[in-house]
Amino acid sequence: LSELNAEGLTPDDVRDVLPRILQEGDTGVDVRELQYLLAFVGYFTQSLPVVDVDGVFGPGTANAVRAYQTLFGIEPSGIVGAATWESITETYRELLQGNQASGTQFGGDMA
Repeated sequence: LSELNAEGLTPDDVRDVLPRILQEGDTGVDVRELQYLLAFVGYFTQSLPVVDVDGVFGPGTANAVRAYQTLFGIEPSGIVGAATWESITETYRELLQGNQASGTQFGGDMA
C-alpha cells in the first residue's frame, strides 16, 4: 500500500491502470502489481498460495491466479483478463477499507 501511495495512486486508480491481459511468461510492472494484489489478498485469505512479488508471471503466479479465480467464482484459466482484474481490485479495495477501519497493517512488500 505504501508503494501505491508513494506513487500517488489510490485503490481506485489501481483498477484504472491495470486493464492489460496477463498470462504466464509475461514480465514487468503490471505483473508486479498483480502479484502484490495476490499477496495482499492471500494475507487475509489464506487458502491462496504464497506468491513472490518479482515481476515474473511464472508457474507460482499462475497457480495463485487459478486459486484466486476458483475461490472467487471465475473460470480458473490462469489468465488475468478483465473479470479477474475487476474481482481482485474490488477484493483488494474491500480488504483495504476494512483493515483501515480496524487498524490492521498488511505485512507484504513490493520490494
